Amino acid sequence: GELRSPDRSNVLVGVLSARVDIKQRDFQVSGALERYAEPLELLAHLHDGPDGLPALKHAWRLLLENSPHDSICGCSVDQTHREMFPRYDRAEQLAQQVARESIGHIIRRTAVASGGGVAVFRTVPHAAATIDADVPDSWNASALRLPDGSTVSCAIVASDPGEVLVNERVSPQGAIRHLDFLREGRYDAHYIEEMQWELKKRHLTVTTTVGPDITVVDDEALREEVRQVVKNDLADTAEVIVRRSGRARLRAVLPPTASVGVEMLTPAPASEVPATDLTVASRSISNSFYELSFRKGTLALRDWQFGVDLKQLNVFVDEGDRGDEYNADIVPGAVVQPFAAELLDVSSDGVSATLRYMTLLEAPASLNRKRSRRNRQDMVVVPILTEATLWAGLPRIDFRVTVENTAEDHRLRALFPLPFAVDHAITENQFHVAERPLAVPPWNGMSAEQPPTTFPQKTFAAFEADGAGMAVFNKGLQEGEVVRDPEGRQAYALTLLRSVGWLSRPDLVSRRGGAGPTIATPDAQMPGEHTFEYALATYRGGWRAAGVQAMAHSFAYPPLAFATNEHDGSLSGGAALATFSSPGIVPSAIHRSAEDGTPVIRVYNASGGPAEAGVDVPAALGAGTRVDLLERPVRDVTAEQRVTLRPWEIASLRFEPA
Repeated sequence: GELRSPDRSNVLVGVLSARVDIKQRDFQVSGALERYAEPLELLAHLHDGPDGLPALKHAWRLLLENSPHDSICGCSVDQTHREMFPRYDRAEQLAQQVARESIGHIIRRTAVASGGGVAVFRTVPHAAATIDADVPDSWNASALRLPDGSTVSCAIVASDPGEVLVNERVSPQGAIRHLDFLREGRYDAHYIEEMQWELKKRHLTVTTTVGPDITVVDDEALREEVRQVVKNDLADTAEVIVRRSGRARLRAVLPPTASVGVEMLTPAPASEVPATDLTVASRSISNSFYELSFRKGTLALRDWQFGVDLKQLNVFVDEGDRGDEYNADIVPGAVVQPFAAELLDVSSDGVSATLRYMTLLEAPASLNRKRSRRNRQDMVVVPILTEATLWAGLPRIDFRVTVENTAEDHRLRALFPLPFAVDHAITENQFHVAERPLAVPPWNGMSAEQPPTTFPQKTFAAFEADGAGMAVFNKGLQEGEVVRDPEGRQAYALTLLRSVGWLSRPDLVSRRGGAGPTIATPDAQMPGEHTFEYALATYRGGWRAAGVQAMAHSFAYPPLAFATNEHDGSLSGGAALATFSSPGIVPSAIHRSAEDGTPVIRVYNASGGPAEAGVDVPAALGAGTRVDLLERPVRDVTAEQRVTLRPWEIASLRFEPA
């Protein structure tokens, strides 16, 4: 099995929720490398793009320096973990820059018509995706045209009016010096979006617009034109203006695709806007799948498709925890629930609708001196801001929760009531989806650690009974548990925070003896603001047939998008990197080999039975070659892009660039 029994050695399951900010950063930075930078670097390389491998290699080294078990598990001294965050930041910056330069190469080679477009990198095949992109505030579209000619609704909401960064009188020669300072498409830390010059009554004005867009700008031609103006003595005075562009947020829901790659979306006429299924009322929002309402301080869900009502959705429960970084040690009878909740506002942009509400939880500030119970003589208020969002036409509810943690020695969880009784949980793991029984095995009376009730997960946990299912997706929240209330009703508890003050303690109930040195770790109390993202989806049939894994990945790794301007190019509509024949064939890595720079695609079979892995790389030459995890050729070389895989078998395919 999974070797999660404490009969022979400690499992130390509490590390899943210790120092959750580390787990979140690891999820973010790993995703930045695996899901965005590496595939985009490969795609750019297949189209004669820049070499990002040295930067990626360095980023991976930084990330791996955070991966020893006492580091990533969050079970070391405070200094160890403080030093992890600069490494995460540096690795993430490298990954983001490689991704930007790589997609920029594809954007510049893709033809874009008048009005500009937005290049979207789809990271996940076989699932709808939401985009929340930064675009110029001059955009005024209500629909987007996809490369196949279809359209989807979009919403554009102004977010930043922009500002003038520089407005300086200079000599005409000073205007040339300013232009010579602009290199590699940048002004200081800003990216150049547009450059213009104007000569009026012998006064030269040079304007540079900067922002996050990836545009095609002929800066050399503009420099030469300005040089000619100055050389021919056509200007007496000059002015240099640098302006940060005004910004807006573009939001849309994109239909599923079988490919990972870049799509160029362009504005479509208002006459082609598809009808929306969103409805907004004073205390509720709905689409064709769900109605979500805020009543009596809690969320209630009406599932239109399956006729299910769920009350007290996303309820926050706080428990005392006298444990350490290795194990939770929950204090009996020390549960706290919110004492107040207030709806702040209901909003909609036509593509999404959001309920915002504030929950106040009054909790003991810490344990008592003997660490035997929570100290109810000293109470603090823990404010929790929740944004619950529905998207048009999407069977998913997104939650963004911000907690100001003012308490110590506690565990905060979000509860989702189950509409049916279950005896097992379905959770995603490394190259696998496990079905775990909920019954806790009895303690053998000898091992130092009690059998665990919580379980690990990657991007989702799902629950099924009588042909119906419910799944909770997450971004970097690795611990869950199915709990019962006094009436026996079940709920899924997603751990948000676990605050403890010791590396190890020898006096726990859940574990005999210490698991490490008895050192105080005040940072592990997790004070301050934390933000968590997770989502809920319901479905019929099994998780495979419903595409739950692809849906979870699409939530966890949304598309990367950049606006661009009108320009010519040899590519039309973008560039596909790889196409996958079946949702049961799950891509886990799409990158360029560090050995010889050839494309490598790794997949595993989650279909539940033997399956053919059909993988096509349009920009590669011919069929793929089967290689092992060290990228060495194996005997079963494919005659075409199809490999027969056993259940959960991993396959790596190496392709020859065209």
